[in-house]
Amino acid sequence: MTRERRILIAFFAIAVLTPSLASRAEEDPTPVPIPTPARGVNLARTARNITASGCDGEENEPWCVGDGSLLTEWRCSPGYGATLEMDLGTRCLVDVVVVVHPGVRGNGSAKNVLAYEIAIRTRSALDAPWETVFNVLNERDTAYNYLAFDAPREVRYLQLFVAAPSSENPPSARIVEWEVWGERMGGLERPESDRRQERENRDDEPLPERLLSAHRDLQRAGFYTEARAQYEAVLSQGDLSKEAKVRALFRLSQLLELEYEFPEEDPYIREILDLFSDEPWAVSLACLREGQRHLRQGRWEEAERFFQWAVAHSPHSEGAYTARVELIRVYTHLGRNVEAILAYQEVLEGYPEHVTRRQLGRAEVAFALFPESQPPEDCLGRLKEVLEEFLDEPEVESLVYARLAEVYYLKCHDYGRALEHLRMVRGRAPDEIGTERVLYYLAASLSRLERDLEAGKEATALQERFHGPKAKAADWILQKLEYKRMLRVLGGENR
Repeated sequence: MTRERRILIAFFAIAVLTPSLASRAEEDPTPVPIPTPARGVNLARTARNITASGCDGEENEPWCVGDGSLLTEWRCSPGYGATLEMDLGTRCLVDVVVVVHPGVRGNGSAKNVLAYEIAIRTRSALDAPWETVFNVLNERDTAYNYLAFDAPREVRYLQLFVAAPSSENPPSARIVEWEVWGERMGGLERPESDRRQERENRDDEPLPERLLSAHRDLQRAGFYTEARAQYEAVLSQGDLSKEAKVRALFRLSQLLELEYEFPEEDPYIREILDLFSDEPWAVSLACLREGQRHLRQGRWEEAERFFQWAVAHSPHSEGAYTARVELIRVYTHLGRNVEAILAYQEVLEGYPEHVTRRQLGRAEVAFALFPESQPPEDCLGRLKEVLEEFLDEPEVESLVYARLAEVYYLKCHDYGRALEHLRMVRGRAPDEIGTERVLYYLAASLSRLERDLEAGKEATALQERFHGPKAKAADWILQKLEYKRMLRVLGGENR
């Protein structure tokens, strides 16, 4: 069905439903209870991203439909043809979709969307087709739509297309909640047998080490205050081994970053270096933590230096292995693909049993971009193959989109396609998206497309947040905007 035909349906829906809505004299002030499906969880609460074609201000952003509150809502005016899109983060088995309207609050069904469609897809490729699964024409008293599949459907992305907005004046599209009930597919949690084996292995450890393993579970679950108290209790024990003390300080350092974002100083790493400067493996762990701190702040060159020190101090330690893996991440981000490939080969040869699927995906991205002299169509084809293979790894997927954007920008000079890919990945993966390199190409693409106001905004935000080579390179964008401004001023004076 074409968008033009959908708009015709919109006008039909308004013509049919508006009189019945207007004839309603009173509205029920009692909120309507929403049924909960018998199984599964609301996947929208942990969705990786929720975007919209537009919204009426910060208080009506698309994330409101997944926050679990009936007091907030997404709103877009006038709403004709508006879209909401949700990325669940990985493929899921979905049983039920529930769309909650403003009428659920008892404050007027005139604010409800009159007609909409829901479409799904499992692939993330830009050219992957949407499959429409529900066409909904609301009745006047609708508080919510409970839309159940005949059988569970495999879903990664969902789209809600507004064919007819509300009948209020002026019209708008309003959605209070967009619930997606189901369960994530395999590979996201370890089997209970693995967790049981881990608990049995802990029984063979000395008491402090067992306590550290148990407290790590608190940290993973987000109970930072409780985990901190338990780690400090372990450190207070007098008979603590060197290894246990370093591990406790290492995890307290992680908690410090989780609780205070980017602390200026890390006393726990300093304590490791003060107490165990003669232990290469301990120094290696301290360098690893410093590198990770710099990495989270987008300071890639400084992070690289600390990771290299971690490897140099104790090449065969646990800290050195993690540092080598982080170096693959750094080299790939910086576009140094040959070094990324060599670092990956070192990890694969030295620690073959530890290589994860995410690490393998990052290496495949580097392989796809090598050699740099290959034709752009070959590079694009290889990156898309990696994308299809690693759909279940959001971090790899985001990295592929970022690299696709760079190929379109640098080799194809197709700035529109570059911008399209960059907008898909901005704000998603913490290590790759929203960082210096992606923000630079976003600002540069906008500038090439003569969208000066947006380009200036992105370039300014880039330079306020980062101080690396790409941030400095953004000077040309701001200089171009200043030159255009001066031309406009001079043109006005000449007139």
